[in-house]
Amino acid sequence: MNGRRKLTASFAAVLAVAGIGFTAGAPAQAAGQPPRTLTVGNCSVGPSYRTIQSAIDAARPGDTVKICPGTYVEGSGQRGSNALTITKSLTLAGAGAGQVTIEPRNNGGQIAEDNPDIRDGTGDIIAVTGTSGSPVTVHISGVTVDAAGVYATAGVVFVDAQGSIDHSHITGLDTDESANGYQVPGGFRSNPFGYGIAQVSTAQSPAAQVLTVDHTRVDHYNALGVLVTGAGNDAVLTSDQIIGRNLCQNYNDPTVGGPTVIDGDCEATGGSTPIPPPVTRTPSWPNSGPVVSGNGGGMGLLPPVASQSPSMTVGPPAVGSL
Repeated sequence: MNGRRKLTASFAAVLAVAGIGFTAGAPAQAAGQPPRTLTVGNCSVGPSYRTIQSAIDAARPGDTVKICPGTYVEGSGQRGSNALTITKSLTLAGAGAGQVTIEPRNNGGQIAEDNPDIRDGTGDIIAVTGTSGSPVTVHISGVTVDAAGVYATAGVVFVDAQGSIDHSHITGLDTDESANGYQVPGGFRSNPFGYGIAQVSTAQSPAAQVLTVDHTRVDHYNALGVLVTGAGNDAVLTSDQIIGRNLCQNYNDPTVGGPTVIDGDCEATGGSTPIPPPVTRTPSWPNSGPVVSGNGGGMGLLPPVASQSPSMTVGPPAVGSL
């Protein structure tokens, strides 16, 4: 299949995606109106917006929101809110993952709902939401999405939507990776959410919806690095890194307790003395991928909301390690 292979059920234990189809396309432009570029920050001559959300609100379908270098703290920080909400087709173009960081406002340490639902498009850092009959197409590139200590349901979620995430970094969805992280809201093993990237559906779409993830790193997540679920959704991952939730801890099932997990201990269940330092993570893009490593689920296929089976396509070689 042109150097790519379809994700099989056996590999889905390592990779997590659910209910997927492929139909990529450019954001639709408003009839009779040429696309515009709206600038956030100070990196060009002319008017600009102070926040990314204000530019998104002002954009018309088909416009591009250009994000200048900087750290952007967005949203109200309230439970059940998003840092950014996108309900129209557009392009979000950052200056680069090393130059643009998007964070949720920390107003109590949690934007996830008290009872999160990945399909309702709330409690996320970036929520792209359409409808089953009218999905939106959003392309995101050149940004780092960092939960920055705030408990969120997901880093970037596409609900009844499609598009792409390119040359970006999604991180910080597990707010605490210590041995006691399961006792901290959003901490490692504390809940079944904290997805890095998710594509979900509320109902079966009449046409396939495709999410393409390219040259993107997902790390420090909680439940899964990449989730795709819902009939009619397709995901294509190329040259990505899906890095385990904590490379230097032994995995414990949070529902049954078990032996103490010791920070920095990658091998012995009882720990070691002295405790070795954590692994330094430096982004390094593979030529093909995705690379999947570390403890816990990287990506996965989950049952769709309708009869159509989910699928994922990855560029070879896909390396998995539980």
